[in-house]
Amino acid sequence: MCKLISPAGDFSSAIYAFQAGADAVYLGLKNFSARKSAINFSFEQAQKLKKYALENKKNIYIAINTIIKDNELDELYNTLYLLNKIQVDAIIIQDMGVFEIIKTYFPNLNIHASTQMAVHNSSGVKFLKQLGFKQVVLARELTFEQIKKIRQDNPDIGLEVFVHGALCYSVSGLCLASEILLNRSGNRGECAQVCRNFYELNNKKGYYFSCNDLALEKNILKLKNIGIDGFKIEGRMKSPEYTFHTTKLYKTILTSPKSDISKLKDNIKLCFSRNQTIGYFENPHAENLIDNEFSTHHGLEIGTVINITKDSFILKTKHKLQLRDGLMFFVDNNKFNAYKFSIKKIIQKKDSVEIFCHKLPKKNQIIYQVSSHALDLPLINENKFIPYQAPLAIKIIAEKNLIKIEFNLDSEAHEFCADIHPQAAKKENIIKILENLFAQSNKNLIQVNKININDPDIFIQPSLLKKLKNDFYVYLNKIIEKNSKICRDVICLSSTTIEDYVPAKNDIPKNSISLPPIIFEEDTFFKNLEKQITQNKNQKFILGINNIHHVYFLKKLQKFENTCFFLDTFTYTDNKFAISFYKKQLDKILFISKNPNPPL
Repeated sequence: MCKLISPAGDFSSAIYAFQAGADAVYLGLKNFSARKSAINFSFEQAQKLKKYALENKKNIYIAINTIIKDNELDELYNTLYLLNKIQVDAIIIQDMGVFEIIKTYFPNLNIHASTQMAVHNSSGVKFLKQLGFKQVVLARELTFEQIKKIRQDNPDIGLEVFVHGALCYSVSGLCLASEILLNRSGNRGECAQVCRNFYELNNKKGYYFSCNDLALEKNILKLKNIGIDGFKIEGRMKSPEYTFHTTKLYKTILTSPKSDISKLKDNIKLCFSRNQTIGYFENPHAENLIDNEFSTHHGLEIGTVINITKDSFILKTKHKLQLRDGLMFFVDNNKFNAYKFSIKKIIQKKDSVEIFCHKLPKKNQIIYQVSSHALDLPLINENKFIPYQAPLAIKIIAEKNLIKIEFNLDSEAHEFCADIHPQAAKKENIIKILENLFAQSNKNLIQVNKININDPDIFIQPSLLKKLKNDFYVYLNKIIEKNSKICRDVICLSSTTIEDYVPAKNDIPKNSISLPPIIFEEDTFFKNLEKQITQNKNQKFILGINNIHHVYFLKKLQKFENTCFFLDTFTYTDNKFAISFYKKQLDKILFISKNPNPPL
């Protein structure tokens, strides 16, 4: 069954996405998210959302889709440990070091490949399937026919496609502009969106790199028909209202494709919308991709000015307006000079409205509505939501002068002992009493949900039972911290560094070949490369890896004595686990490129 996957930049957005019909939401925690500037989630909020999703048969995917540094491995491991405990439905990753850690220490976590990995061909998907990925978010720069071919070539792995929202000027994950210009890496969640800036070239001014927003709308039915598993909406930086109304639009298209969606589309434009495009869907060179004149929220065109007074204008419109609605017009019809204001005074007329404002438009000028007070959603009260707690089964053994509690945690057997003297039963259901008591632990990561007892006919004083429960949870939390710390120490305190795995070079050999990160006809490309290698046995081929699909082919080429490899710019190998991953795949990796001039 295909899933509609909505953005959750905060807790309210997540709840409203589910209420609007989303089957899953994707979200980031406070760190390791490609949308670092979003509000994002605390771990407790993630726990609450997990419980809500579980009760409503929904899914939550956690985005850990940034490049990780060695000095962050401690925090990363702790984050993964906690997410594993609450059984999130998937982790979305970019860094192959994160993959290596999950496969080694948390094999039960499902892994999805982020669009930041720039997976754009069948071979990349096939290789990720072999590695154990459950789902791949394809690059946004693909045509429908390219997506169709990838689906046909890879029928047994989940494929996800972005269908609505902001587009990158570059291929996702391959843009270095923000890092080079401002030392803010998009691959570290710090993108400064320099593509949205105003530029001047040869006395011409404009937003030369600002992409319109993707809006596939009913085109997603084509994707549904070829078996795409997930339809993804971009927008973790946007409002809960945007998330709600965009989700509602696409849910309606998927479930009632013949419905009139004009009102739903208008609602999205009132929340946030640039000019819209279908991107690369029908054309590999894209259609209507750039808006040189305006780079932000455009709103909904609602009417034309028919008259001007001293301090107001008359607007002919069929749209109902009210106080606090936001309007916009372009001063002197200059799209580089937008004037936005909130309605403070309005007089409703038969086919028009009179609006009072400080700066007035000109007659016959178009007015846009950029917000609607009627669409505002109430804040979600998080206090009404209960955190998810990982279930734990225990066995209680009552002895003459002792109570023992046996349980398994992190694949290890444990035993907790308490100096309590059970007494003869007083016709009370001790198991029911214990279950109710141990369930009173909302603050803990783990909650006892199943109790077995060797003697159900015993009695324990209520005060001692409460102490037993409290002491047990203290003991349990110490084990959790200890287990987490043991593996964290192995990961973080190891004396090995990136340089111990592979040396880094600023100046790469002149005969090195940086493989292009984007190769659509990959079979032909690597077949020709193999031909070159076999025909030139005396030439050394030093090949730079820049995309995950390269590894799929280079594993076959490493048998030739005149080939060796290096980790080029776009492998983003900033931690020792990422290096370890590539070293396991390929024997002849010579160095990591630190070349400041990346391959095009």
